This record gives sequence, structure tokens and C-alpha cells, in this order.
Amino acid sequence: MTWYRQSPPTAQAARAARIRRGAVIAFVLFLPLLAAAELAVLATDAGGRCLVYGGCEPFPWRPFLWVCGAAAAAFAAALAAPLRFRAPARGAQVGLQVLAALIVLARP
Repeated sequence: MTWYRQSPPTAQAARAARIRRGAVIAFVLFLPLLAAAELAVLATDAGGRCLVYGGCEPFPWRPFLWVCGAAAAAFAAALAAPLRFRAPARGAQVGLQVLAALIVLARP
């Protein structure tokens, strides 16, 4: 038996936890998403030819790294920003991660 009562978390704290949990899940799934996108590219005829024979155009590293950096900044904002900015930051994070996957898919 406890001598004190634990107060249930407020709705605002529960919402912040849900947003934080979603941002962390999206961040953890980002590398598998990129790996799946690269496998999908290599499974195509042009991707397979590029892998075996070479001679394909170089990967656009600069835009890809900018998008990944912006996604990391949005992830940090989703974790640490005031509550009213967390949900838009999580949405921006997911959108930028999808954009990075589309950059990988558009390469061959």
C-alpha cells in the first residue's frame, strides 16, 4: 500500500509522449527504409545493369545529405521543442525521410 496517490498523466503529457514515440519509431525505421529503397532500385533492369557493368550517373550526395540533415533537425525538434511545434516537426521529419527514400529510388 502506498502512502501517496500517483496522479495520472495529463492529456498534454500523454500527447507529448505519443509524438515523441512516433518520432523515435520513424527515426529507427529510416535506415531500413533506405535499404529497402536501394534493394528496389537494384532489382530493376537498369539498376542491375548499373551494378554489374557500371557507367551509371553518380549519386546526388549533396541533396541527399541536406535532406537527411533536415530530417535529423526535425527529429530533434520533435523531441525537444515546445509541445505546439512537436507534431509539425514529426510530420516534417517523416516527410523528409520519405523524400530521402525517393531520392534513392530516382537514382538509376
